[in-house]
Amino acid sequence: MTPPSWHANCVTSHTDECPENIGTSEGLHVKTDQRQHPRYGIRDAEFHVFSHGTQISGRMVNISRGGLAFEFERGPVETNDCRAIDIMGPGPDRFYLPAIACRRIYDISVLAEGRNFTGVETRLRGVQFTHLTDDQTRKLTDLIDRHGLELSTIP
Repeated sequence: MTPPSWHANCVTSHTDECPENIGTSEGLHVKTDQRQHPRYGIRDAEFHVFSHGTQISGRMVNISRGGLAFEFERGPVETNDCRAIDIMGPGPDRFYLPAIACRRIYDISVLAEGRNFTGVETRLRGVQFTHLTDDQTRKLTDLIDRHGLELSTIP
């Protein structure tokens, strides 16, 4: 049985013959990072993500012009389908960006920092934006410019 791969931008299984393998680390196949845009943490505010296909919502962890990652608590019913998300921000001038077309890149279990074990599984889901409109691109750029904190490396 081939061990799962760890990708900085996705988690999936690869065989030893995978042309994208660049070596192994602790028994895991390692694939080069394929991100095209730098990622940003969020400062000064907490933004929430609502996934249309899965009916889950969570807290945005990081964002780029190409996608984002968000943490959520796994519910009793969930599908892996994630075709569109909404981003909602805090405050009186509440940021709202609806119906961003996307696809799920990864979905992994994580230990949420600063939280006690409650028996509810916390997950981290990464999505890639697809088919952005000019207006959506403009609003994402504004969000990153106002609240983004560039991250040099994120595991």
